[in-house]
Amino acid sequence: GRLWRKVPGADVVLVSRDNYFLMTPFLFEAASGVLDPRHAVAPIRRLLDGTAARFVEGDVERIDFERRVITARHAAGDADTYELPYDHLVLALGGVTNLNIIPGSAHAMTFKTLADGIFMRNHVIDAFEHADATADDGVRRRLLSFVVIGAGLVGVELIGELTAFTADIARSYPRAGKMPRSFHLVEAGKNILPEMERDLADYAARVLEKRGVHIHTAAPVQRIEPGRVHLPDGTVLEAHTVVLSAGVAVNPLLATFPVEKHPKGRVVVDGTMRSKSHP
Repeated sequence: GRLWRKVPGADVVLVSRDNYFLMTPFLFEAASGVLDPRHAVAPIRRLLDGTAARFVEGDVERIDFERRVITARHAAGDADTYELPYDHLVLALGGVTNLNIIPGSAHAMTFKTLADGIFMRNHVIDAFEHADATADDGVRRRLLSFVVIGAGLVGVELIGELTAFTADIARSYPRAGKMPRSFHLVEAGKNILPEMERDLADYAARVLEKRGVHIHTAAPVQRIEPGRVHLPDGTVLEAHTVVLSAGVAVNPLLATFPVEKHPKGRVVVDGTMRSKSHP
């Protein structure tokens, strides 16, 4: 947008279903209440001020690669559609949480969008409200149990924020606050944080264990049921809060594009990131 702002007739269009940019590293603090959710996002239109770029909020429904036209719709069910012709097309759809790895993944919460973060915060607060009101210790114990599946960067930071957030709000709940909370971090691989150097990952594990987190490594989840996580050794973890942060899948929209794709669904590109079949 900056490069083309002085070129007459230049038309740079950004299409996205959200009119804000999410700063993903802030999502954890937004979910725990450390940050107001609005501080984790930036309005896209403000980011494009003073450039040749314009913004269209909508879902891309299809792309006609022969005519070079994108069809988008503001919202599902709207009669009005937008046709956006292009000379150059950039696909930057991002990934989605992979729900195909573990049977029953639809029963778990995800943590990828601003809506996920806000829902998580409200969900945890509601669990404490319920736990403080009930007279049944078994129900209270279940409400204050948390399982995070996947011990990569997202899963580890999320469980860390959950331990801090619950410790903070527990002071407001005279009955639930005295009840021990249960945290489980489950990883299919042999180590947590496989993306990081081992000494840093081991330090993170020690910190989490001091906070009461039970870490299960080399434990690929067999299946997820509502409020229950089955591990390969037969252990069943029961929890009111089960979050899936294991694995990323390609955006399902890519499956509709007639471009050359990798067996896992990714677009095959050359050294300059251009599609090999549609450069």
